[in-house]
Parts: sequence; C-alpha cells; structure tokens
Amino acid sequence: MIFDATKNSWKSIGEVPFDAPCGAALLLMNNNIYSINGEIKPGVRTERMYKAYIISK
Repeated sequence: MIFDATKNSWKSIGEVPFDAPCGAALLLMNNNIYSINGEIKPGVRTERMYKAYIISK
C-alpha cells in the first residue's frame, strides 16, 4: 500500500512474495522494493533484506 498525502488516499501496488517484518525500512528504487531488517516477532529483529519487483501491467 502507498499513501498519497496530497489526496489523503491509499493505493495498492500489489503483493510482495514474503512476509513483511514490522518496522522494516522500505525502499523503492526503479521497479524494485527493498525490505530491510524489522521485527519478525515481538522483541526479535532480523538482519535479513528482501527484494521484490513491480511488474508493469
């Protein structure tokens, strides 16, 4: 989901192929989404980084 603050609305860009950790840093570069670190359960953080890509329709 992407929030557009100027329109005060949410937009879905699809689904990522992994469970998104809570509090992860998300980065969009070109057509790639990176999920960096985050909590995988309460109090347990992960050092993993995931990458997904956006397919244009």
